Amino acid sequence: MFLRGIAQLSACLMLLLHASPGRATKIVRGKTFREEAATSGIVLFGRLENRQPKKGTTDLVITEILKSGRGFSRGQVVQLPRDIHIPDPSEYPFILVFGQVNEGRISAKRGIYGKQALADYVRELLKAKNRITVLEHCYRHLQHKDSEIASDAYREFEQASDADIRAAAAHFRTLPLRRWIQDEQMPGHLRNLYGRLLGNCGQAKDAALLRKVLDARLAQPQSVFCSGLLIGYTHLNPKEGWAYTRDAVRNPEVDFLIRYSGLLAVRHFHTIHPGVVTENDILDVLGLLLQQSDIADIVVEDLRRVQCWRLTELILSLFKKKDFDSPVLRRNIFRYALQCPHPEADRFLAEQRKANPSLLKEIVESLRLEFEKDA
Repeated sequence: MFLRGIAQLSACLMLLLHASPGRATKIVRGKTFREEAATSGIVLFGRLENRQPKKGTTDLVITEILKSGRGFSRGQVVQLPRDIHIPDPSEYPFILVFGQVNEGRISAKRGIYGKQALADYVRELLKAKNRITVLEHCYRHLQHKDSEIASDAYREFEQASDADIRAAAAHFRTLPLRRWIQDEQMPGHLRNLYGRLLGNCGQAKDAALLRKVLDARLAQPQSVFCSGLLIGYTHLNPKEGWAYTRDAVRNPEVDFLIRYSGLLAVRHFHTIHPGVVTENDILDVLGLLLQQSDIADIVVEDLRRVQCWRLTELILSLFKKKDFDSPVLRRNIFRYALQCPHPEADRFLAEQRKANPSLLKEIVESLRLEFEKDA
Protein backbone atom coordinates (compact mmCIF):
# COMPACT_ATOMS: atom_id res chain seq x y z
CA MET A 1 0.00 0.00 0.00
CA PHE A 2 2.79 2.42 0.88
CA LEU A 3 4.69 1.76 -2.35
CA ARG A 4 1.52 2.17 -4.37
CA GLY A 5 0.88 5.53 -2.72
CA ILE A 6 4.41 6.78 -3.35
CA ALA A 7 4.21 5.66 -6.97
CA GLN A 8 0.95 7.59 -7.34
CA LEU A 9 2.49 10.70 -5.77
CA SER A 10 5.59 10.52 -7.97
CA ALA A 11 3.55 10.12 -11.14
CA CYS A 12 1.22 12.96 -10.20
CA LEU A 13 4.03 15.33 -9.31
CA MET A 14 5.70 14.60 -12.64
CA LEU A 15 2.55 15.89 -14.35
CA LEU A 16 3.03 19.18 -12.55
CA LEU A 17 6.46 19.63 -14.10
CA HIS A 18 5.17 19.90 -17.66
CA ALA A 19 3.43 22.80 -19.32
CA SER A 20 0.56 22.89 -21.75
CA PRO A 21 1.86 23.64 -25.26
CA GLY A 22 2.00 27.30 -26.10
CA ARG A 23 1.52 28.59 -22.55
CA ALA A 24 4.14 30.29 -20.39
CA THR A 25 3.53 27.90 -17.51
CA LYS A 26 6.32 25.35 -17.29
CA ILE A 27 7.91 24.82 -13.89
CA VAL A 28 11.67 25.13 -14.31
CA ARG A 29 13.81 24.01 -11.39
CA GLY A 30 17.10 25.66 -10.53
CA LYS A 31 18.24 29.11 -9.53
CA THR A 32 16.06 32.16 -9.94
CA PHE A 33 17.42 35.06 -11.96
CA ARG A 34 18.11 36.93 -8.70
CA GLU A 35 20.09 34.02 -7.30
CA GLU A 36 22.01 33.66 -10.54
CA ALA A 37 22.78 37.39 -10.58
CA ALA A 38 23.96 37.30 -6.97
CA THR A 39 26.73 34.84 -7.87
CA SER A 40 27.60 36.52 -11.18
CA GLY A 41 30.04 39.33 -11.72
CA ILE A 42 28.15 40.56 -14.78
CA VAL A 43 24.65 40.34 -16.23
CA LEU A 44 24.45 41.48 -19.84
CA PHE A 45 21.73 41.49 -22.48
CA GLY A 46 22.42 41.76 -26.16
CA ARG A 47 22.25 40.48 -29.72
CA LEU A 48 24.11 37.39 -30.88
CA GLU A 49 26.19 37.70 -34.01
CA ASN A 50 29.13 36.14 -35.84
CA ARG A 51 28.84 32.57 -34.59
CA GLN A 52 32.11 30.66 -35.14
CA PRO A 53 31.48 26.93 -34.53
CA LYS A 54 35.04 25.90 -35.36
CA LYS A 55 36.56 28.47 -33.00
CA GLY A 56 33.87 27.88 -30.37
CA THR A 57 32.99 31.57 -30.07
CA THR A 58 30.01 33.87 -30.60
CA ASP A 59 29.88 37.66 -30.52
CA LEU A 60 27.51 39.54 -28.23
CA VAL A 61 26.50 43.09 -29.14
CA ILE A 62 25.65 44.60 -25.74
CA THR A 63 22.33 46.46 -25.59
CA GLU A 64 21.72 46.37 -21.80
CA ILE A 65 24.13 46.25 -18.85
CA LEU A 66 22.16 44.92 -15.91
CA LYS A 67 24.96 44.33 -13.43
CA SER A 68 28.56 45.57 -13.11
CA GLY A 69 28.95 47.71 -16.19
CA ARG A 70 32.58 48.62 -15.51
CA GLY A 71 34.57 48.08 -18.68
CA PHE A 72 31.47 47.61 -20.81
CA SER A 73 29.23 49.95 -22.77
CA ARG A 74 26.12 49.74 -24.88
CA GLY A 75 26.87 48.86 -28.47
CA GLN A 76 30.16 47.21 -27.53
CA VAL A 77 30.90 43.87 -29.19
CA VAL A 78 32.36 41.24 -26.86
CA GLN A 79 33.35 37.71 -27.67
CA LEU A 80 31.78 34.87 -25.72
CA PRO A 81 33.98 31.75 -25.52
CA ARG A 82 31.10 29.50 -26.55
CA ASP A 83 29.54 28.34 -29.77
CA ILE A 84 25.98 29.55 -29.15
CA HIS A 85 23.15 28.64 -31.47
CA ILE A 86 21.53 31.75 -32.97
CA PRO A 87 17.78 31.19 -33.40
CA ASP A 88 15.62 32.64 -36.14
CA PRO A 89 16.25 36.43 -35.94
CA SER A 90 12.51 37.01 -36.15
CA GLU A 91 12.05 35.10 -32.89
CA TYR A 92 14.84 35.35 -30.33
CA PRO A 93 17.99 37.06 -31.66
CA PHE A 94 18.81 38.35 -28.14
CA ILE A 95 20.21 36.62 -25.08
CA LEU A 96 20.57 37.33 -21.35
CA VAL A 97 24.03 36.35 -20.10
CA PHE A 98 25.11 35.65 -16.51
CA GLY A 99 28.84 35.29 -16.03
CA GLN A 100 32.19 36.48 -14.75
CA VAL A 101 35.05 38.52 -16.17
CA ASN A 102 38.46 36.85 -15.97
CA GLU A 103 41.47 38.78 -17.25
CA GLY A 104 39.26 40.88 -19.45
CA ARG A 105 37.44 37.91 -20.98
CA ILE A 106 33.82 37.00 -20.33
CA SER A 107 33.09 33.56 -18.91
CA ALA A 108 29.38 32.94 -19.45
CA LYS A 109 27.80 30.42 -17.07
CA ARG A 110 24.17 30.77 -18.16
CA GLY A 111 22.42 32.22 -21.18
CA ILE A 112 18.70 32.71 -21.76
CA TYR A 113 17.14 33.63 -25.08
CA GLY A 114 14.58 36.41 -24.91
CA LYS A 115 13.29 39.70 -26.19
CA GLN A 116 13.50 43.16 -24.64
CA ALA A 117 10.84 42.22 -22.08
CA LEU A 118 13.30 39.78 -20.51
CA ALA A 119 15.87 42.53 -19.94
CA ASP A 120 13.15 44.85 -18.57
CA TYR A 121 11.98 42.16 -16.15
CA VAL A 122 15.47 41.41 -14.82
CA ARG A 123 16.40 45.10 -14.55
CA GLU A 124 13.43 45.83 -12.28
CA LEU A 125 13.94 42.57 -10.40
CA LEU A 126 17.50 43.50 -9.48
CA LYS A 127 16.35 46.97 -8.36
CA ALA A 128 13.86 45.55 -5.85
CA LYS A 129 14.75 46.65 -2.32
CA ASN A 130 13.38 43.67 -0.40
CA ARG A 131 11.49 40.36 -0.73
CA ILE A 132 8.13 42.10 -0.66
CA THR A 133 8.91 44.32 -3.65
CA VAL A 134 10.39 41.29 -5.44
CA LEU A 135 7.11 39.41 -5.05
CA GLU A 136 5.05 42.42 -6.08
CA HIS A 137 7.14 42.68 -9.25
CA CYS A 138 6.87 38.95 -9.91
CA TYR A 139 3.11 38.94 -9.38
CA ARG A 140 2.73 41.23 -12.38
CA HIS A 141 4.63 38.71 -14.52
CA LEU A 142 3.15 35.37 -13.47
CA GLN A 143 1.13 35.18 -16.69
CA HIS A 144 3.72 36.75 -18.98
CA LYS A 145 3.81 35.35 -22.52
CA ASP A 146 7.57 34.80 -22.23
CA SER A 147 7.84 31.42 -20.52
CA GLU A 148 11.25 32.25 -19.00
CA ILE A 149 9.84 35.33 -17.28
CA ALA A 150 6.70 33.55 -16.09
CA SER A 151 8.69 30.58 -14.78
CA ASP A 152 11.12 32.79 -12.87
CA ALA A 153 8.26 34.75 -11.32
CA TYR A 154 6.67 31.48 -10.20
CA ARG A 155 9.94 30.21 -8.71
CA GLU A 156 10.23 33.36 -6.59
CA PHE A 157 6.85 32.59 -5.04
CA GLU A 158 7.74 28.93 -4.64
CA GLN A 159 10.80 29.88 -2.58
CA ALA A 160 9.24 32.75 -0.61
CA SER A 161 8.27 32.49 3.05
CA ASP A 162 4.64 32.52 4.07
CA ALA A 163 5.13 35.81 5.92
CA ASP A 164 6.55 37.50 2.81
CA ILE A 165 3.78 36.12 0.61
CA ARG A 166 1.12 37.41 3.00
CA ALA A 167 2.73 40.84 3.21
CA ALA A 168 3.08 41.13 -0.56
CA ALA A 169 -0.38 39.72 -1.31
CA ALA A 170 -1.99 42.56 0.63
CA HIS A 171 -1.09 44.77 -2.34
CA PHE A 172 -2.23 42.42 -5.12
CA ARG A 173 -5.21 43.11 -7.33
CA THR A 174 -7.72 40.31 -6.77
CA LEU A 175 -9.57 40.53 -10.09
CA PRO A 176 -6.79 38.80 -12.08
CA LEU A 177 -6.58 36.04 -9.47
CA ARG A 178 -10.28 35.32 -9.70
CA ARG A 179 -10.05 35.15 -13.48
CA TRP A 180 -6.94 32.95 -13.53
CA ILE A 181 -8.29 30.49 -10.95
CA GLN A 182 -11.41 29.89 -13.03
CA ASP A 183 -9.50 29.46 -16.30
CA GLU A 184 -10.04 25.84 -17.36
CA GLN A 185 -6.72 25.84 -19.22
CA MET A 186 -4.72 27.02 -16.24
CA PRO A 187 -2.08 24.45 -15.18
CA GLY A 188 -2.62 22.99 -11.74
CA HIS A 189 0.53 24.34 -10.10
CA LEU A 190 -0.42 27.91 -11.04
CA ARG A 191 -4.06 27.54 -9.97
CA ASN A 192 -2.76 26.17 -6.68
CA LEU A 193 -0.56 29.23 -6.14
CA TYR A 194 -3.35 31.61 -7.14
CA GLY A 195 -5.72 29.98 -4.65
CA ARG A 196 -3.23 30.52 -1.85
CA LEU A 197 -2.66 34.13 -2.90
CA LEU A 198 -6.39 34.84 -3.08
CA GLY A 199 -6.70 33.47 0.46
CA ASN A 200 -4.34 36.22 1.59
CA CYS A 201 -5.82 39.16 -0.29
CA GLY A 202 -9.40 38.17 -1.16
CA GLN A 203 -12.75 38.99 0.36
CA ALA A 204 -15.24 36.77 2.17
CA LYS A 205 -17.10 36.14 -1.08
CA ASP A 206 -13.96 34.59 -2.56
CA ALA A 207 -14.34 31.63 -0.21
CA ALA A 208 -17.37 30.57 -2.25
CA LEU A 209 -15.34 30.93 -5.44
CA LEU A 210 -12.58 28.69 -4.12
CA ARG A 211 -15.18 26.17 -2.93
CA LYS A 212 -16.67 26.11 -6.42
CA VAL A 213 -13.26 25.59 -8.04
CA LEU A 214 -12.37 22.85 -5.56
CA ASP A 215 -15.65 21.04 -6.22
CA ALA A 216 -14.96 21.11 -9.95
CA ARG A 217 -11.32 20.01 -9.63
CA LEU A 218 -12.00 17.18 -7.18
CA ALA A 219 -14.79 15.83 -9.37
CA GLN A 220 -12.36 15.21 -12.22
CA PRO A 221 -11.07 11.66 -12.77
CA GLN A 222 -7.39 12.62 -12.96
CA SER A 223 -5.14 13.34 -9.98
CA VAL A 224 -5.48 16.82 -8.51
CA PHE A 225 -2.95 18.73 -6.42
CA CYS A 226 -4.99 21.29 -4.48
CA SER A 227 -3.20 22.26 -1.25
CA GLY A 228 -3.06 25.96 -2.18
CA LEU A 229 -6.80 26.04 -2.90
CA LEU A 230 -7.54 24.35 0.43
CA ILE A 231 -5.24 26.78 2.25
CA GLY A 232 -6.80 29.79 0.54
CA TYR A 233 -10.34 28.59 1.27
CA THR A 234 -9.51 28.02 4.94
CA HIS A 235 -7.89 31.44 5.31
CA LEU A 236 -11.05 33.12 3.99
CA ASN A 237 -13.50 30.93 5.91
CA PRO A 238 -11.71 28.86 8.59
CA LYS A 239 -14.74 26.88 9.72
CA GLU A 240 -16.04 25.86 6.30
CA GLY A 241 -12.60 25.58 4.71
CA TRP A 242 -11.29 23.23 7.36
CA ALA A 243 -14.45 21.12 7.27
CA TYR A 244 -13.93 20.82 3.51
CA THR A 245 -10.30 19.77 4.05
CA ARG A 246 -11.40 17.15 6.58
CA ASP A 247 -13.97 15.72 4.17
CA ALA A 248 -11.37 15.63 1.39
CA VAL A 249 -8.95 13.44 3.36
CA ARG A 250 -11.16 11.21 5.50
CA ASN A 251 -11.86 8.55 2.84
CA PRO A 252 -8.80 6.36 2.14
CA GLU A 253 -10.26 5.52 -1.27
CA VAL A 254 -9.97 9.14 -2.39
CA ASP A 255 -7.07 9.85 -4.76
CA PHE A 256 -3.75 9.89 -2.90
CA LEU A 257 -2.73 13.31 -4.21
CA ILE A 258 -5.91 14.90 -2.87
CA ARG A 259 -5.26 13.47 0.58
CA TYR A 260 -1.61 14.52 0.38
CA SER A 261 -2.80 18.04 -0.49
CA GLY A 262 -4.85 17.95 2.70
CA LEU A 263 -1.74 16.97 4.65
CA LEU A 264 0.13 19.95 3.18
CA ALA A 265 -2.73 22.18 4.34
CA VAL A 266 -2.35 20.65 7.81
CA ARG A 267 1.38 21.47 7.79
CA HIS A 268 0.61 25.03 6.78
CA PHE A 269 -1.85 25.72 9.58
CA HIS A 270 0.01 23.65 12.18
CA THR A 271 3.52 25.04 11.83
CA ILE A 272 3.72 27.79 9.19
CA HIS A 273 0.63 29.84 9.96
CA PRO A 274 -0.81 28.69 13.30
CA GLY A 275 -3.84 30.25 14.91
CA VAL A 276 -6.25 30.02 11.99
CA VAL A 277 -7.31 26.45 12.85
CA THR A 278 -7.39 25.08 16.40
CA GLU A 279 -4.86 22.43 17.36
CA ASN A 280 -7.67 20.00 18.18
CA ASP A 281 -9.11 20.37 14.68
CA ILE A 282 -5.65 19.85 13.17
CA LEU A 283 -5.09 16.70 15.27
CA ASP A 284 -8.51 15.45 14.23
CA VAL A 285 -7.48 15.50 10.56
CA LEU A 286 -4.07 14.00 11.33
CA GLY A 287 -5.82 11.20 13.20
CA LEU A 288 -7.84 10.39 10.08
CA LEU A 289 -4.71 10.32 7.93
CA LEU A 290 -2.84 8.13 10.40
CA GLN A 291 -5.42 5.43 9.83
CA GLN A 292 -4.61 5.30 6.10
CA SER A 293 -1.73 2.93 5.37
CA ASP A 294 -0.44 4.67 2.25
CA ILE A 295 0.16 8.03 3.94
CA ALA A 296 0.57 7.24 7.66
CA ASP A 297 4.36 7.07 7.44
CA ILE A 298 4.52 10.69 6.24
CA VAL A 299 2.23 11.85 9.04
CA VAL A 300 4.27 10.07 11.72
CA GLU A 301 7.47 11.71 10.49
CA ASP A 302 5.78 15.14 10.37
CA LEU A 303 4.66 14.79 13.97
CA ARG A 304 8.12 13.67 15.07
CA ARG A 305 9.80 16.63 13.40
CA VAL A 306 7.51 19.18 15.08
CA GLN A 307 7.64 17.20 18.37
CA CYS A 308 3.89 16.81 18.65
CA TRP A 309 3.22 13.88 20.98
CA ARG A 310 -0.55 14.07 21.48
CA LEU A 311 -1.25 11.20 19.09
CA THR A 312 1.35 8.85 20.57
CA GLU A 313 -1.08 6.09 21.51
CA LEU A 314 -2.57 5.97 18.01
CA ILE A 315 0.84 6.03 16.33
CA LEU A 316 2.26 3.19 18.44
CA SER A 317 -0.85 1.09 17.81
CA LEU A 318 -0.09 1.14 14.09
CA PHE A 319 3.03 -0.98 14.59
CA LYS A 320 1.00 -4.18 14.94
CA LYS A 321 -1.96 -3.16 12.82
CA LYS A 322 -2.85 -5.22 9.77
CA ASP A 323 -1.82 -3.63 6.45
CA PHE A 324 0.45 -1.16 8.26
CA ASP A 325 3.60 -3.28 8.10
CA SER A 326 5.63 -1.30 5.55
CA PRO A 327 9.33 -0.99 6.48
CA VAL A 328 9.24 2.80 6.13
CA LEU A 329 6.29 3.19 8.50
CA ARG A 330 7.85 0.86 11.06
CA ARG A 331 11.11 2.82 10.98
CA ASN A 332 9.26 6.11 11.38
CA ILE A 333 7.33 4.76 14.36
CA PHE A 334 10.65 3.75 15.95
CA ARG A 335 12.09 7.22 15.29
CA TYR A 336 8.98 8.82 16.80
CA ALA A 337 9.08 6.63 19.90
CA LEU A 338 12.79 7.29 20.50
CA GLN A 339 12.11 11.01 20.85
CA CYS A 340 8.69 10.87 22.48
CA PRO A 341 8.77 11.69 26.25
CA HIS A 342 5.59 9.76 27.09
CA PRO A 343 5.68 6.58 29.23
CA GLU A 344 3.89 4.52 26.58
CA ALA A 345 6.78 5.21 24.20
CA ASP A 346 9.22 3.87 26.81
CA ARG A 347 7.16 0.69 27.17
CA PHE A 348 7.01 0.27 23.41
CA LEU A 349 10.79 0.63 23.08
CA ALA A 350 11.39 -1.85 25.91
CA GLU A 351 9.39 -4.43 23.98
CA GLN A 352 11.20 -3.68 20.74
CA ARG A 353 14.67 -3.96 22.32
CA LYS A 354 13.82 -7.62 22.79
CA ALA A 355 11.93 -8.19 19.53
CA ASN A 356 13.98 -6.05 17.08
CA PRO A 357 17.30 -5.13 18.74
CA SER A 358 19.39 -4.76 15.55
CA LEU A 359 16.81 -2.59 13.79
CA LEU A 360 16.37 -0.38 16.84
CA LYS A 361 20.15 0.06 17.13
CA GLU A 362 20.35 1.06 13.46
CA ILE A 363 17.62 3.69 13.88
CA VAL A 364 19.23 5.12 17.02
CA GLU A 365 22.42 5.59 15.01
CA SER A 366 20.54 7.27 12.12
CA LEU A 367 18.95 9.73 14.53
CA ARG A 368 22.32 10.50 16.10
CA LEU A 369 23.77 11.32 12.68
CA GLU A 370 20.74 13.47 11.91
CA PHE A 371 21.16 15.48 15.10
CA GLU A 372 24.89 15.97 14.44
CA LYS A 373 24.11 17.22 10.95
CA ASP A 374 21.55 19.73 12.23
CA ALA A 375 23.75 20.93 15.09
